Amino acid sequence: MIEKIDALIFCTHRVENIILKIPVVKDVFIYKESNQIIGNIVCADVHLNSVTEDRDKIKKDIKSFCLKHLEPYKIPIKINFVQNRVHTSRYKKKRN
Repeated sequence: MIEKIDALIFCTHRVENIILKIPVVKDVFIYKESNQIIGNIVCADVHLNSVTEDRDKIKKDIKSFCLKHLEPYKIPIKINFVQNRVHTSRYKKKRN
């Protein structure tokens, strides 16, 4: 899916593929969310391989990994951890 953040356009699949290279991430869903201060922001719903207590460290690891492999406007600002699958019963990403 192609998203537009401010005047910059990017493909969410590319960001998802980069984050999926992190060993603790089982699945990820990238989307945009409106923000009153800076306009639209990139968000990520992340499904982890196992339950871990140190989610703040995982968030920092995800952001630092993305910083090495992506342009700054593609890095998720808001990262949510989800317990459910991010796919429908037909294995398509749940898009709102």
